[in-house]
Amino acid sequence: MEADKKRLKPFPPYWDAPLWYELSGPVYQEPSLKGNEVSDILIIGGGFTGLSCAYELKRRFKDKRILLVDAYMVGSGASGRNGGLMLNGLAFQDLFPCEIEAKIYLSTMATIKEICEIIQRHGIKTAYGLSGTLSVFTNHRSSEMAQRYVEKMNSLGLPIRYLYSHELKNILPMEGVVGAVLDPYSGHLNGLGYLLGLKGYLKSNGVRIYEYSPALRILEGKELKVIFPHGEIKSKAIMLATNAYTPSLGYFKREIMAIEHHVTAARLPHEQIERFNVSGFDDDRSPLSYGTFLPEGYVIFGGGTTCSVEYHLWNRFALKNNQKDLPKVMEATKKAFVSYFPKLRNLSFDHIWSGPIALTPNRMPLMGITGEYGNIYYALGYNGHGVTLANLGGKVMADLYCGNTAKWQDLPFVNAQSKKFPPDPIKYVGFNLYWKVFKKIPRFFAH
Repeated sequence: MEADKKRLKPFPPYWDAPLWYELSGPVYQEPSLKGNEVSDILIIGGGFTGLSCAYELKRRFKDKRILLVDAYMVGSGASGRNGGLMLNGLAFQDLFPCEIEAKIYLSTMATIKEICEIIQRHGIKTAYGLSGTLSVFTNHRSSEMAQRYVEKMNSLGLPIRYLYSHELKNILPMEGVVGAVLDPYSGHLNGLGYLLGLKGYLKSNGVRIYEYSPALRILEGKELKVIFPHGEIKSKAIMLATNAYTPSLGYFKREIMAIEHHVTAARLPHEQIERFNVSGFDDDRSPLSYGTFLPEGYVIFGGGTTCSVEYHLWNRFALKNNQKDLPKVMEATKKAFVSYFPKLRNLSFDHIWSGPIALTPNRMPLMGITGEYGNIYYALGYNGHGVTLANLGGKVMADLYCGNTAKWQDLPFVNAQSKKFPPDPIKYVGFNLYWKVFKKIPRFFAH
């Protein structure tokens, strides 16, 4: 069945389309599932995790029947609604021995390299670049911790570098920053454009894709059955690439928290574009903020204000943006941006979009195998760092399916015992009260 030759916005109708939609090629809808299907592998979720998993599996198993379904369209979730930063590691958590920290960094660095190779190998038309990124620090305590982290990583041969404030001015002219860590092997990616190109490659190589086909229920067994509004799919294995949407299928209800996050964008003055010599930055503030500088002349900025994040009871999502609140969100976000770049106070942030991301109690992703018969694979919970980690998650799931677990056994988030949030409504009340009073996302109420 051919895709409907109609240009569409690949997002639920109650969300605003992100800037990425304007910067990507045309979007064509695939058919929705009507009737019954049988597959060797069913991938649920059409974001980075789902498509990278499909890519890996199809390269290894050319004869297996692989189906991929999405509740809306490919790229409609966080993979098409993010800030576009390809980052390495786990954001200076400093929770593990140096060797494990280094392995996490090298795994993400290899993932970024592979994304770039896939773009080049298949001629995918999307913007990307490896100009490096900065993690900036606004107080001496976090700056000193970052220096110690860099020293440890440098001793293992990793290429990150600490910058003092006077060195930073030549790379990114920011105010109110004590120091920064430069990661030269990170960058930016138009994720929606990447996914649309990868979708075309997968279709031409035999992966069947159904859109506007939300999975309603998974019936476990040696042969799995997934129920959809207008049909069902029987499969020998399922790949859960559903991130913040996973609790709606009955899995990881307490291991992840679906947070609705707002992102803004503005066009930069032409004379400013050449002054930004990195792909972007993130910071140590609470709530964390980040910015991405695009070669098309835009800055994407998110976080930095309590207006930028919401949690709804039972991991539900808002059915539509509250239009009367959007000016407040945009003004608060602009204020956070201008605190770093006061000369850009006249910038007009005229793009805003929202969507859910998945947080975990310890801010680490979850990857592994579940189900009574060990035939459900999962990768989710990227905590806002999903451009790199979600692509890595797809590859990890493919390796776990192949039985190749040795290469990932040292990563602390693969087949690991996950912590849990308290159940709702305790989680809802606790999160929103703490968020309102202390202006930060709580970590303490996990067990």
